Amino acid sequence: MTLEDLVADGWRRHADEPQTVSEALAQVAGLVTSETQLGAYVRLATHLHAEHLDDWRAGVELLESMRLRFEDASRGPYRAATVGIATLYLAGGEAIDLSHLSNVERSAALATAAPAMASPALRALAAAGNNLAVALEQLADRASAETAAMIHIADAALMYWKRAGGWLEEERAQYRRARTRLQAGMPVEAIECSRLCLQICQKNDAPAFERFFAHAILAIAHRAAGQDAGCEQQRSFALAQHQALSPDELTWCEDEFKELAAKHEAA
Repeated sequence: MTLEDLVADGWRRHADEPQTVSEALAQVAGLVTSETQLGAYVRLATHLHAEHLDDWRAGVELLESMRLRFEDASRGPYRAATVGIATLYLAGGEAIDLSHLSNVERSAALATAAPAMASPALRALAAAGNNLAVALEQLADRASAETAAMIHIADAALMYWKRAGGWLEEERAQYRRARTRLQAGMPVEAIECSRLCLQICQKNDAPAFERFFAHAILAIAHRAAGQDAGCEQQRSFALAQHQALSPDELTWCEDEFKELAAKHEAA
């Protein structure tokens, strides 16, 4: 498995297995050999230690070793490891002098640290909202009041994730909103939620795993709305991302992959 595959797998598993992903990152640090790889590695390590592990100092220690390998203190305009270290200090509530950072670096550190400094209660509400929306989606005989609650709860989860999470949580919350609309028989609204999900992926250079789900849900929403051309276009994009996934990631995509295939055969 390449470093890129390992990072993508880490993003997929980090919310459920933060300690395991952290240990894996530490073990593969030596595989980072380019600045592009460094940036991808640092983004995951910073997010993981700032928002999912109660040990930001371990993150600083890890990134310090990367900084010493790659970054000259005087070089600009953007030093990923240096910014990651500053972010972790801020997320840990530690006083830190940011004068050594460029304006771009300072802005990046502050913006990335902000979600980690959000109230734990907001994160708990966001996670609970997402889980409850899923449970309501799966009800076989959902009453109209439960359908209305499902939509409201999914929207509330997005609101909380915007305040307490990062782009990944916001993107997945938009995916959930699209699913609730499909369950409620609202395909046009599902298309809009799916587009927002995809836009977040595109803006943040999301890995193929996230892009697959974004394109897949948009294809499914187009099909539900009777928009065959849009469905086929997004289906093709989804399958292209599917081909880039690792074997471990493919397991998580089976339901959406089967759904795309079923929709295509029905057409």
